[in-house]
Amino acid sequence: HRPIPRPEHVELPADYKQSVGTISAAELATYNADNKRLLISVHGDVFDVSDRPDKYGSDGPYHSMAGHDITWALWSGYDDEQEWDKYFDLHQARPKEERDRRFQGLMSWWAFYEQEYGSPVGRLEAYEREWELPAPPPVQDLCSVM
Repeated sequence: HRPIPRPEHVELPADYKQSVGTISAAELATYNADNKRLLISVHGDVFDVSDRPDKYGSDGPYHSMAGHDITWALWSGYDDEQEWDKYFDLHQARPKEERDRRFQGLMSWWAFYEQEYGSPVGRLEAYEREWELPAPPPVQDLCSVM
């Protein structure tokens, strides 16, 4: 993410930061850039990014992320919107050294979202039984520009 100063006055949705509980990918998709409430999932934790329509709203540089799980893009470094909403059991990634390194990167992103947007407001259903998801495919070592 490139640094973008926070807008001074944002009209927040009435349900801003309210819990959504456990939601499906289809439900998450309704919180896309065309809506006032904007949600993003990182490794199954749903963050409310509605206070940054300048980033995630329809005219923002990251508008395509809103309403999606962006875990695979953050993990793999393939930061294209066709990589949103791909679900894998990342604990099955091999080799172990690469898995550990990629988890460190993913958790850095998770920490960024928590610091920037507060505690998650929900959980994505797909990750509730992550161990049943397929193993991730191998990825080339790319530098993430997100």
